[in-house]
Amino acid sequence: MAAWTFERVAGPYQGALCGVAWTGSDVLFCAETEGRILRFMTASKNVEDFRRYAPRISGIALGPGGELYGCQEGSRRVVEYLRDGSTVVTATRLDGRLHNFPRDLVVDRAGRIWFADPHSPVLALGPQIYSTLDHASVLIAARARNHTWFLRRVTYDTVAPRSVALSADEKTLFVAEAGGPDGRRSELRAYPIQGDAEVGQHTVLHTFSTDHRGVQRGIEGMCLMPMAILSPVPVSANAAPVHASTCSRPPEPCWSRTTFRTICRYDARSRGPTSTASM
Repeated sequence: MAAWTFERVAGPYQGALCGVAWTGSDVLFCAETEGRILRFMTASKNVEDFRRYAPRISGIALGPGGELYGCQEGSRRVVEYLRDGSTVVTATRLDGRLHNFPRDLVVDRAGRIWFADPHSPVLALGPQIYSTLDHASVLIAARARNHTWFLRRVTYDTVAPRSVALSADEKTLFVAEAGGPDGRRSELRAYPIQGDAEVGQHTVLHTFSTDHRGVQRGIEGMCLMPMAILSPVPVSANAAPVHASTCSRPPEPCWSRTTFRTICRYDARSRGPTSTASM
């Protein structure tokens, strides 16, 4: 495979950049610290504000009808950004309790929002009235027949999910599980999707290392890439490689530094990463 090259097209900005979405013509991305969603217009190479006043927006994704959803980690909510400029909150409660700090999301063909819901050491904006859940899981926000949103819990074995992705056939859920100070290592997991958005026992595709400097931070974002781009030889559909952005050391945000910033390809055939480029 040919070597990857990188070109700066925007920035630098204050703090970390998160959440990238391709609209079909432009690239949307989030300046988390600045509370902005920006748009890079590929035709003109210009960057403009797409949405302002988006508190700690950490992940965005497009739905099957072009709907734009975002994880407002600072407000502890998943929202839909409507075309008229308004914002609508989706479901916020699981079994009567407010969910945690939504970090990353992906939308399936049925319009259901799968999102990572970890705890966070950074407090939410405003008064600290609502406690967090006693677990950190992948959740689904879906619409009932009356079009109201509701939440379902998907994973029961995660401790710190950071990022999620779905395979092209939507039969596999990829989850980036973060490590911890107790020595728990960061992992990339694959869960088989069974029945009505339920998952089976996960398989660990990759485990990140640990040394005297601590546990490697692991994956902060994932996406699927076309097979024609990633591999010169045909492979089965269920072995589609996943691209992930990784950060080697805590506590620095993944996009705040130029060292240890790597793009890796995780190939289900070998269950291991192939580094494609570093910055």
